[in-house]
Amino acid sequence: MKSNNTTPSPAYNTETTSNTTDDNWNMREMIIKFGVTQAAVLEAVKEVGKNRTRIEQYLSAKK
Repeated sequence: MKSNNTTPSPAYNTETTSNTTDDNWNMREMIIKFGVTQAAVLEAVKEVGKNRTRIEQYLSAKK
């Protein structure tokens, strides 16, 4: 039977970090929200870091 596990990959889920920053996001969420590839999200992380707001701004500007 095929597993329907939809838990985000721990490599991109930053929920274990401090809650004082906006670092709670996952790869799948960004791909769906912005209609981009995994490579585009990784590029955004490389450019602006893991902060959700900065990643969203970066991906929005790339549209």
